[in-house]
Amino acid sequence: MAVGDTITTLPSKEEAKVKSILIGFDTVDSAVKGQPVNVQLDREVDVSRGCVFTKGTDVALSQRITATMLWMDDQDLAVGKEYVVKLGIKEIVGVLTDIDYTIDVNTGEKKRASSLTKNEIAVCTLFLQEPIVVDTFSHHKVLGELILIDRVTNMTSACGVVIDVNDTNADHTFVNGSLKARGDVFEDFFYGMQSLNITKAKPAFHQYHIGDTIPTKGETYAYPDNFDILILRDKVAVEIRDAKVANILSLDGYAYTEQPLVNGRGFAINVHSPQEFAAFKADYAKAGGNSDAELFDKWMTFETYRKIKFHNDFE
Repeated sequence: MAVGDTITTLPSKEEAKVKSILIGFDTVDSAVKGQPVNVQLDREVDVSRGCVFTKGTDVALSQRITATMLWMDDQDLAVGKEYVVKLGIKEIVGVLTDIDYTIDVNTGEKKRASSLTKNEIAVCTLFLQEPIVVDTFSHHKVLGELILIDRVTNMTSACGVVIDVNDTNADHTFVNGSLKARGDVFEDFFYGMQSLNITKAKPAFHQYHIGDTIPTKGETYAYPDNFDILILRDKVAVEIRDAKVANILSLDGYAYTEQPLVNGRGFAINVHSPQEFAAFKADYAKAGGNSDAELFDKWMTFETYRKIKFHNDFE
């Protein structure tokens, strides 16, 4: 990295130029691998603990990872439970959606399983709260090692290494040319009787384009045949007409037409007039273009189109 370089911050994907570099108290023109540095950028960008600077490389963001894990908790692992995932220096909530198979430490035999007991080793799939920078352990040790922390007891439940990542570019629900957006509108919500958590049992990754028919009814959701989806995190709007994708456009280019509105997770947006839509946009802009709790409390309702079903397990 050198002064004047253009870098990209992940996961926000904002760009900035390196204004100065400090090693200790000394100002330097460049830095190389292994040096601890302070970097000053020429503009404010969204950077926090766990963010990554990249330059001249295509680093993948992933929300779904596969890891080999050693189970360390006295309490058995139950699929569908949420954990705090500490990956590198990033901490994020994740759901263990699948146990792909267990591994016999003596013979190497792979077996199907629906739970894990202490000291068992298994390959599992984790679905994270949002896309983060992650890599396989064989390629990048810091970005490829993780632990799971129980959210109730705060005990370390498992440790492991990432063996496969799924690029979020392939996981966008709606795609129209360069416009891509992730949507959870067709996911079902369940209350797991074993995990005692509300979660999505097995997130799906079907992709929709203009003209495609969408599933307006599921086990835990029911939408009208005509409605609009505002996917705020990706700044994309999707217009649904007669249960088909009529248009996928930039959120900035979207015009309110008094159709029912939902957000990217299927929560109703309580807007019923152009005036209310203008007020919603103003509050969204006031929140810095981010979805926060205050915005959701004021404008969103879960139960309009969604409900939660009880589920015995997630096998």
